[in-house]
Amino acid sequence: MRTRGRIAILAAVAAWSAAGQTPPQLKVRNTYRYLGQGHYQWTVFLSEDKPTLDQINCVEYTLHPTFPNPVRRVCGAAGGFALSADGWGEFPLTVKIEWKDGHATRQQYPLDLHSPPATPQPQAPPAPAPKLGPIRTGNTARPLGGGQWAWTVYIAADANTLGQIQCVQYTLHPTFPNPIQKVCQPGDRPDAAFPFSAQGGGTFDVGIKVELRNGGALNLKHTLKFQPAGQASIGK
Repeated sequence: MRTRGRIAILAAVAAWSAAGQTPPQLKVRNTYRYLGQGHYQWTVFLSEDKPTLDQINCVEYTLHPTFPNPVRRVCGAAGGFALSADGWGEFPLTVKIEWKDGHATRQQYPLDLHSPPATPQPQAPPAPAPKLGPIRTGNTARPLGGGQWAWTVYIAADANTLGQIQCVQYTLHPTFPNPIQKVCQPGDRPDAAFPFSAQGGGTFDVGIKVELRNGGALNLKHTLKFQPAGQASIGK
């Protein structure tokens, strides 16, 4: 049946040519997508059944002369000899169909970009970020003698809140070498997490930037306090 269908098509085309008549027009269609600011992306193709497409060698599309390389030839039957391009307006294409028996037919197709583009689907709102619990600041300290202290500053929070923290950045007094220190390991104590240790002889305000995994950040401050060994100073 498939061979008979091909023979019938070839015979009909030959008869039209011999009689000097214009063969019936093949169905040409196009799809398009609006890109914004009057700009469209489109694809034109032959909307015919496979037996008909099997009789075609190539399709030559002649676009508007303002296109670079306006004459474009497609020899692959996939998608109905589909051709894709983009531009700003509608125009008539010349479609030259080169049949496998050696003859060719031509027809015009008006590119259709006038139908309303599909309405974009509304995007779902992003899921709300988990809420943060309270974050406290604190430090421990022990005397080294000669007015020097070894101290550790840290934050404290519940496990859910600590799980949302990427790193903690501590800004020390500017007299320290490398006064900005970042700690990205929470440690194993939620009551003294992301600890940073140093030593010195005086107290000052430590700037604390809590960097969250979602890209946000919280800015806190802790006033360093020196107390007897084993006691902690907790801020708010």
